[in-house]
Amino acid sequence: MAIVTQQPFYTAAAVEEVLYNHGPIKIRKMMDTHEDCSFYAHLSTEAFTDKVVHATKESSERSSDLVPDFDCCDLCGLFCLDFATTENVPVGHCYIECICVDDKFRGKGIGKVLLNVVETDAKHHNCRTMYLWVVSSNRAKNLYSRQGYVVTENTTCCLRCILGVKKAYRMDKPV
Repeated sequence: MAIVTQQPFYTAAAVEEVLYNHGPIKIRKMMDTHEDCSFYAHLSTEAFTDKVVHATKESSERSSDLVPDFDCCDLCGLFCLDFATTENVPVGHCYIECICVDDKFRGKGIGKVLLNVVETDAKHHNCRTMYLWVVSSNRAKNLYSRQGYVVTENTTCCLRCILGVKKAYRMDKPV
């Protein structure tokens, strides 16, 4: 099962709102339930563990957290990560902030279906362009290219110290 959420967080419906249901794949809007929150926490942690560990030095032991060293990769790492990834979405654009597929289900077409559902929703909201950011080492960049996304921008600013990667690409697709 895959879950799609829109911001602001949609909690009005007490009944699940199904966006796609075909074969073994069912995509619905995320609801404010313990099950959905746990699923999202697990999936996002699994998908982005390397970046969070790098940003917080979780893998190294700390002698004291009272006085942080304000370099790029310590206690302020998560704040820097959030600051570096904050996106102001222009009118007429659909920004895909996060797309994750559980590791054991990758390569089975689920990412493609998720992108298609997002595109349908973007059209419904009169968006002209969809875009996302992807780090250079993420193999999903190939999926995005096959789906019609093209690199329109790249950045290296602080990515090495914040995320542990050299470069990120902005990829756009006309809707």
